[in-house]
Amino acid sequence: MLPSTLTAADLGPDALLNLLRHDDPQGVVSIFVDVALDGRAAGIDIRNRLAELERRVDGEPSTAAALADTLARVAPELSAAVDSGGHGRGRALFVPLSGGEPTRLTTQLRLPNRVVLDERPFIHPLLECVERGRPAGVVLISSERADLLEWRQGELLMLTQRVLERDEPRGRPGPVVATAAGHQQSTPLREQQQRRAHDRGRRFVDEVASTVQDIADRKKWDRLLVSGGGAVTRLLLRSLPRPLRDNVIREPRHLIDLGSMAVQRAVGERLEHHQAELDRRLVERVRSAALAGSDAVLGLSEVAAALNEARVEHLLYDPAVRHVGAMTASGRLVIPPERDPLGEPLLREPRLTERLVERCLATGARITPVEGAAATRLADTGGVAARLRW
Repeated sequence: MLPSTLTAADLGPDALLNLLRHDDPQGVVSIFVDVALDGRAAGIDIRNRLAELERRVDGEPSTAAALADTLARVAPELSAAVDSGGHGRGRALFVPLSGGEPTRLTTQLRLPNRVVLDERPFIHPLLECVERGRPAGVVLISSERADLLEWRQGELLMLTQRVLERDEPRGRPGPVVATAAGHQQSTPLREQQQRRAHDRGRRFVDEVASTVQDIADRKKWDRLLVSGGGAVTRLLLRSLPRPLRDNVIREPRHLIDLGSMAVQRAVGERLEHHQAELDRRLVERVRSAALAGSDAVLGLSEVAAALNEARVEHLLYDPAVRHVGAMTASGRLVIPPERDPLGEPLLREPRLTERLVERCLATGARITPVEGAAATRLADTGGVAARLRW
């Protein structure tokens, strides 16, 4: 049974596949809302989209009646979804037209306003959340303090803090002596204090690095954002072992003294920018591998054939490109005018993109929706490519 409320922490392959499998004979309305800037504007936009959906199904009396009844039934849910005073920037509502209970989801990540009517929940925006919202370590460091946090699904959680221990005074510093050349020279006592301060600072950074490594191993972070002054950041990076050091994202701004909301916003923006660059590089690697005849394929036909054989390890696709195709009764994906190799009759599938995603979830393949520069590099392949298991 599908839970009535989901959180961003629930998002994963099993939850998404479970959501996909809750189809409805009359259809499911999927509503996505972004209330970050103006809840009133979001409410107007969503109601306009719902009105447009009602106009589109006006020629189908049974669907039109079920949709009108459903929207009246879930009016309080809709009001809550567009209320900017509620929890979460992104809201989603999946409502079956046959009368079942709606499923709600909230996240701190952006979910662009959208309304979709299909036979099952529309999950593509949630796939983007899974990829963009995966955990990342965050270290905010200064010469005297380090805050260690985890960023997950748009929220920052403080894990621990390290503070530089003060050195106990051991006597008054000696006088500063002027040399013949006019330079000042510290007495031995002052030099000892400076060395102790340097050693204390180095031990502090080493302790921070050790703590970061322990937490990263336990939480399986594949990326780490570090914000701090140049000198202390360089010391920290040299103290981190590989491969963690190779996956560090440098944040040039000093975030440690900002308020929590400002830090969360800055970290989210930096990670989103970094993810966009990773996606672009990933597309380039997959393209190069495919063109070299290695373990990758480009284009809808090749990807569908690989999915039929459970060979896809990682699917890359542009969610703005909607694919139409066909399926056999046994579930094989076919791209007309191709024919099924076993000769089975074909059933038209207007939501082929959803079936590609569903097959990936069922076979344990990773899924990355891409946009921007990465999507542009997929344009000549129909917006889809895949890395293969073999």
